[in-house]
Amino acid sequence: MDKEIVAYKNNLMSDIHLLAEQNGNMPREEFINQITSNLINAEEFLEFIPLQFESIGSRNSKIQIDGYYYDNLEHCLALFICDFVESDEIETLTNTDAVNLFKKEQNFIVNSMNGFILERGEPSTQGYDLAYDISNRFKNVDKYRMYIISNRIMSTRVHKFKNSILCEKECEYMVWDIGRLYELEKSKSGREEIEIHLADFGVEGIPCLKAGQSGEYTAFLCNIPGKILAELYNEYGGRLLEGNVRSFLSTRGKINKQIRNTILNEPQKFFAYNNGIAATASDVKTKMTTNGLVLTDIRDLQIVNGGQTTASLANALVKDKDRANDLRDIYVPMKLSFVEPETAARLIPDIARYANSQNKVSEADFFSNSPFHIQMEQISRKLLAPAVNGNQYGTHWYYERARGQYRQETARMTPVQKKKV
Repeated sequence: MDKEIVAYKNNLMSDIHLLAEQNGNMPREEFINQITSNLINAEEFLEFIPLQFESIGSRNSKIQIDGYYYDNLEHCLALFICDFVESDEIETLTNTDAVNLFKKEQNFIVNSMNGFILERGEPSTQGYDLAYDISNRFKNVDKYRMYIISNRIMSTRVHKFKNSILCEKECEYMVWDIGRLYELEKSKSGREEIEIHLADFGVEGIPCLKAGQSGEYTAFLCNIPGKILAELYNEYGGRLLEGNVRSFLSTRGKINKQIRNTILNEPQKFFAYNNGIAATASDVKTKMTTNGLVLTDIRDLQIVNGGQTTASLANALVKDKDRANDLRDIYVPMKLSFVEPETAARLIPDIARYANSQNKVSEADFFSNSPFHIQMEQISRKLLAPAVNGNQYGTHWYYERARGQYRQETARMTPVQKKKV
C-alpha cells in the first residue's frame, strides 16, 4: 500500500472525527459531507443534498441512499451512498461490495417509480418526498448517476463499471474511493485529471508517429478511430474541451454541417476531408507492436482545436446511430502534444491560439478561459434568479462563458426539454 495514501487516509479520518465531535454528528455523516464538499469544489458536481434513507422495498430488496442532486444542464438525477469503515487499516472495496451498494441506490429508483415507497412509506420523511419527485418531477430525466463515496480502496481488479439501463434510462456509476480522493487532493489543478486507458475502448492502442521533441513538449501524429473519439466525448463531456477557446457550435454552422454530412454520407473520406484535432496531454504511454508504435494511455487529454469535429462525431453516435453505422469507417488525424507540467500554463493557451483555423475565432473567444469568466460561470450555475411574473419559484442564471456553449448543452434536448431551459 502506498505510504502517502495511508498517511492521507489517517489525516482525513482524524479531521473527520474532530469535526464530528465539534458538530455533534456521526463520523460517517461528517465524512460524506466533507468529501462531497471537496468534490463540489473540484467541479465533479454542483451540489449535494443530504438525505439519509434506508428501507426494504418490493421483493425484500434493500434500499439505501445518503443524498442526491439534480443537474438541470444534463437532466441527470444522481444518488449517493456512503461506504464508511472504522478501521486503522485501509480495507479493500471489492467488486461485489460495490455492486451491492449500487444495487441499494438502484432499488430506491425502482421502488419510487413503481410506487412502492409512496404506498408504504411515511409521508413525513425526506425519502418519501424524493420518491414522489422521482415518479413525477424527475420522471423524464435523461439519465441516472450512482455515486459511492468510500474510505476503503477499490480493488485493483476493478477498472470500470459499464453503463446500464435503469427504468428505461441510462445509468452511470461512479466510485470515489480513498485512492481516488487522494489523487484529487494532490492534483495541482484542484480537479481530477482524466486517465484514459485505450484498452478500455477495445483497442490495443492508437497508431502514432513521434513527430518531434523539445525541452517543453513531445509531439505525436496519431490516427484515432472516430468511434473512440465520440465515446471519449460522451464519457467526459466538456472536461475534454476545457483547454479549447470555444465550445461546440452546433450543427447549424456551415463547417459543422459539412462535418455531419461527411460522417453520414462519406465516412471513408473523413480522414481526407477533415483537418483533424490538436490536443495536449500531461503524460502518455506508448508501446511498439507488430503494426508499429501505438499510444496506450493518455493522462489529462485536452482538445485545444477540433471541438466541432469531436462533438459532431459524438452527436452522430447518439442521434444518428442508424445512419452513422457506429462510426466504424471514420478515422481522425490527431496532433498530440505531451506538454511538460511546468510549461503547460503558458504553452497550452498558445497552442490553442495558433491551432484554431476551422471557424473564425475572435479575441473575446480567447478571453473566455480567463479566471474571471470561469468564476462568473460557476456563480451563475449556483445563484438563483428572482421569481418573476407571479411565479412561486426561482430560476437559474445562465452565463455563456464560451461562444456556442448554450447551444452545445441544449443540443441533445427534446423540444419539450428546451422549453424548460
